[in-house]
Amino acid sequence: MLINEKNPHGGQIYNKEIKADFSVNVNPKGTPEKVVEAAAEALRMSDRYPDAGCRDLIQAISKKDGVQANNIICGNGGAELIFQVAAALKPKKGLIIEPTFCEYRQSLEASECQIKTYQLTKETGFDVNAEIERIREQIEEDTDVVFVCNPNNPTGLSVSGENIEKLLKRCNETGTMLFIDESFGELTEGYEKFSAIKRVAENKNLFILKSLTKTYAIAGIRLGYGLCSDKELLEKMCRMSQCWNVSLVAQKAGEAALSCSSYVEDTLIVLRNERKYVTDELNRLGIRTFRGEANYMMIYSESDLYELLLKKGILIRSCANFRGLGKNYFRIAIKNHVSNKLLIDALDEIDKEGNLCTGQA
Repeated sequence: MLINEKNPHGGQIYNKEIKADFSVNVNPKGTPEKVVEAAAEALRMSDRYPDAGCRDLIQAISKKDGVQANNIICGNGGAELIFQVAAALKPKKGLIIEPTFCEYRQSLEASECQIKTYQLTKETGFDVNAEIERIREQIEEDTDVVFVCNPNNPTGLSVSGENIEKLLKRCNETGTMLFIDESFGELTEGYEKFSAIKRVAENKNLFILKSLTKTYAIAGIRLGYGLCSDKELLEKMCRMSQCWNVSLVAQKAGEAALSCSSYVEDTLIVLRNERKYVTDELNRLGIRTFRGEANYMMIYSESDLYELLLKKGILIRSCANFRGLGKNYFRIAIKNHVSNKLLIDALDEIDKEGNLCTGQA
């Protein structure tokens, strides 16, 4: 049996006995029932091909985000769109701010692009805001694309609206495409203050990625979309996409998700309370927590928390393959209270067994 063993992401639960998966950052409230019902109804239409143009879904996105329909492109998850952007742009030189989501680098490598890295430092808590001027200086006349994850993965830190404006201004000066991944934006405190969606119409060199997969907990369905006013770029991306890349189930689930008006607001309340609970408990145990605003957080421990927790049926995300981090950094999702208590109880057991080190990064 041929199995893809190179998947660097979380969610690798299928050959393990897992009680709770903290390695993926989907909405802790779970999939809305309205979305489940819409997906189930779509299955009854499985004899039909999906709409290759995703027209109803795009109209729903347009209404929600206030972006013109012809500035929207849908994909089979956000990752597909990342690779499509790189393939359509054919960049010769790209800038990535590390540590961050690995697909940016993989997409540029697939396009044989020269990659320049700006490495965030632990002295600033891996905070883009604290290093924004030095990052701006790295955007040069020959820089074709800059990837910014906002909030960043795995740190959970957002880049302020003011600093996004600084990056966008610099990219306008150099003719550089600014790719902003806002996949976790709606699950982050203060999203409306740092989101660049309102800048799409007036900036052709701005591409924003959104993920319904994360926001509405439909990871198994896969659905993302991009916002950009560069019509030529979007047309190239469409030509590079296979037809019917977004399934009928995904389209109908997405339409239903976008109509769940109070779901995200309710989620933010859960996240606010649970983030405080998890942070307080981890600090009590001597595990270093990094400040963040998203539905996940980065932590540091001298103990191999990945293996220790795995033995207790808890899966977390090792950050060993994030550039600039290492084997002692981990990312955990903020889940509901029952799941979060499972995590803390498991860590308490590890501590009582004498296997929890309290060294700080």
